[in-house]
Amino acid sequence: MHVLRPDMRRQRMISDYAVGRYSGVMTTWFLAMSCGSLMLVVGLARSGLGTLSARLGMLLLVSPRSAW
Repeated sequence: MHVLRPDMRRQRMISDYAVGRYSGVMTTWFLAMSCGSLMLVVGLARSGLGTLSARLGMLLLVSPRSAW
């Protein structure tokens, strides 16, 4: 995104790129990362990991980031 938006400094939040001319690129990226995280959790759950740490990790992957 720094190539597409050189006017923005590197200290900005990544969500700031979702506003403006290239908002579709960041929206697509956010959706792809959400789907990837969900598929990772599904794969881990299907692999039979039943330890407490594995369940906690899966819970953290699917929990909304704003709740942290």
